Amino acid sequence: LGLEDAWHFTPAWMQDLNGEDGATASGNNQIEKLNQNLSHYHDAQAKQFIAHTTVRDSQVGYWFKLTEHPEIDQHNGSDQEFLIIAKNYYNQNNLPKDLNQQIQSLIDQSQWQQDHKHTNKSEERQANQLTLQRRSIKTIPEYQPLQHRPAAHPQRAKVVGPSGEEIHVDEWGRIKVRFLFTRNDDHQHDGGAGSNDNDTDSAWVDVLTPWAGEGYGARFLPRIGEIVVIDFFDGNIDRPYVTGRLHEAQRSPTKFDDQGQLPDT
Repeated sequence: LGLEDAWHFTPAWMQDLNGEDGATASGNNQIEKLNQNLSHYHDAQAKQFIAHTTVRDSQVGYWFKLTEHPEIDQHNGSDQEFLIIAKNYYNQNNLPKDLNQQIQSLIDQSQWQQDHKHTNKSEERQANQLTLQRRSIKTIPEYQPLQHRPAAHPQRAKVVGPSGEEIHVDEWGRIKVRFLFTRNDDHQHDGGAGSNDNDTDSAWVDVLTPWAGEGYGARFLPRIGEIVVIDFFDGNIDRPYVTGRLHEAQRSPTKFDDQGQLPDT
């Protein structure tokens, strides 16, 4: 596992040596699994080939044995078997010439084939470009932790805690939440964690504050039952934090008098 891969393998943040950012620590088994997958992926990349064919039935997921090739014939057994893992194809239509010119003009104007300017000008009506790898090589999808992790967007959640408490925080002022989209039926496998409306629903979540210093600052702690907005650092679903709270049906905005009202919504 390369240093760059390990650095972006969340939530195992190498700079958080004291475990103060609240991220769940990653064990060696988790990192070793990623290391194996990345190694298999790079091995597969080193054993890929490009082939051109006019066989229409060649499809991704099919495999074949290649013979009568000066280099491949020097190998035996599974080294002559190739799996099709990608396919680009070219087809010519059989429309009348005048109509075909009109269609081609429209396609050029739309720039639909902007990335396919290598249009085949030969007499072949159909052609394929196949990406192959030896059948004996394990097929592993590409995965880079920094590029391919799912992007998270702001979510609403309800502040939760043990029964009988009004405020439930830890020494860092972090809270626990239940995301509003969770359903009890989806969490029965783990004792309902995530939809219990108590402190088993999440890990501790940081709360954004306008002033935070060493031993001083301002704290506006969300109360159990309030609705908060959760955002994510760098869009990383493993690093949530509370950006603020929302008024809703059960919690009206502050009113200092009855002379006016907030704009209707």
